[in-house]
Amino acid sequence: MRRFLLLLFLALTLAACSPPADEATPAPPEPPAVPRPTPTTEPPPPAVVAPEVTATLPASDAVPAGFAPPDLRYLGDAFDRYLDAQENILASYAIIDLETGQEVTHNGDLAISGTSMVKIPILVETYRVLDEPRTPAETRVITDTATLSGNYTANLLLEWIAGQPDPFAGAEIVTTAMRRLGLYNTFIAVPYDEEPRAQYMPTYVTPANQKLEPTTDPDPSMQTTTADMARLLRMIYDCRQDAGPLRVHYADSLLPEECAAIIEVMTHNRIDAFLEEGVPAEVPLAHKHGWVGDTHGDAGLVLAEHPYVLVVALHRPGWLEWADSTVFIAELSRLAYAHFTDPNAYPAVVLAAPLPPLPSPTPVPDLPLAYVAGTGGAGLTLRDGPGGDELTILPEGIPVYLLPTEAASSGGVAWRQVLTPWGQEGWVGSDFLELPPES
Repeated sequence: MRRFLLLLFLALTLAACSPPADEATPAPPEPPAVPRPTPTTEPPPPAVVAPEVTATLPASDAVPAGFAPPDLRYLGDAFDRYLDAQENILASYAIIDLETGQEVTHNGDLAISGTSMVKIPILVETYRVLDEPRTPAETRVITDTATLSGNYTANLLLEWIAGQPDPFAGAEIVTTAMRRLGLYNTFIAVPYDEEPRAQYMPTYVTPANQKLEPTTDPDPSMQTTTADMARLLRMIYDCRQDAGPLRVHYADSLLPEECAAIIEVMTHNRIDAFLEEGVPAEVPLAHKHGWVGDTHGDAGLVLAEHPYVLVVALHRPGWLEWADSTVFIAELSRLAYAHFTDPNAYPAVVLAAPLPPLPSPTPVPDLPLAYVAGTGGAGLTLRDGPGGDELTILPEGIPVYLLPTEAASSGGVAWRQVLTPWGQEGWVGSDFLELPPES
């Protein structure tokens, strides 16, 4: 009885202390949604499907023998029609037909946060520096970086690349390697989940991040572009065939079988979203996805009967919902797969329509080359005359053509007139120009 009375007293006391229903303490607000590798619910169908293209997935064994995909510009047009209908999305993509070499880009030189996509350059440098056969421990770290997107393991690979317990030194080596390959918009200044260090550059100047509009406000710690990632994937594919720039630059340190191993480990990256949703499960897809709050992307090598590279990045200021980005990227992936595998992807009337002319290739001047060097990653100022007004910043490692103009001196500085790869003339301090080794 005493226990019953005690319980009754406690119940009455708690009831008296509780506020009325209309004055109850509100529940804490739900935390903001965070992107997850796999959505918990099936995403809604895309709001808009690119017109005039059948974005279905033909079975991988249904491609007719000898089928040759049409001009890649048809696919670029289909992509643009789809993306133009999306609200408040800044899109960048690059597509490369690995059989013909044709490339189509849209905002391909838009600077974007590197995210986990720049783990692809880390993998390339890792396979270059590690001896074969790799130990089980090394293989596990490589696999975790490629398939589980581990930041800790990526930084460990950077330490192995540097040959010392300093991931910043490894990041510097990766950045230099990308510039040696002509990928000037890709860099890692600050490794994953690290803070900048005084003895290292906190960011790098690139041709892409000097553009003010459009912008994705990319992470200053690491950046890339879809065009750079697409070209690197093509280099890895060509290296597997014992061809291309990777074999030229790393003839003895990066073998075809090692490039094949990079592709193989990347095929085990499975998230059931993004590019994967647009490719049949039995078709090998070597890819690396990545995201930050406002930018999501995926870079993939699709080893279909007619192989191709597709890299897509989407940006929405403030926050990009996973439910939106995975639908958009999956639809673009479906369109691409249909282009390369389905003879009926485009109606005859579409194929009969004239395509816009191809851009004229930039002529290569018959001039001696030099490289920007010794700036500590800060870049070299291009001026309109010796000691004149600033035109732009040339990134460390970028090649320039030496114009036959006589050198000049101003303000105690020796100046040389140069031509940039994009055709801009100007003057730079000649102390920061380095001739290629063979000169």
